[in-house]
Amino acid sequence: MDISRREFLASAAASTALLPANGAERERHFADASGARLIMHWYIFGPAWTPEEARRQLKLMQEAHIGGVLIFPTYPIALDDPQRGIRNLSFLSSENLAVLRSVLTDARALGMTAGFGSRL
Repeated sequence: MDISRREFLASAAASTALLPANGAERERHFADASGARLIMHWYIFGPAWTPEEARRQLKLMQEAHIGGVLIFPTYPIALDDPQRGIRNLSFLSSENLAVLRSVLTDARALGMTAGFGSRL
């Protein structure tokens, strides 16, 4: 159905009537956006990570008001190197799954969502 520009503008004006008229009330209305927080794609390279490092990163994201993460385990960015503290966990190994479980638990404790993305 085609509508005229005038009809479109009238419908847009009517939809803004749902917002509070007072400027302070509008500010409060938009300040409470708890249900509309950003969710990040979190690429885990290797995965060369530990529960402690994952928790540290989740806390940083929470402090930045990020509401959740979609985890994408992917290829190693560097080979294992004990001198540099890099140790990639085998994909779906018991160690890898333990870290993933800790991430889900920590995210929930921080009030964040966590899930797993898929690669297309």
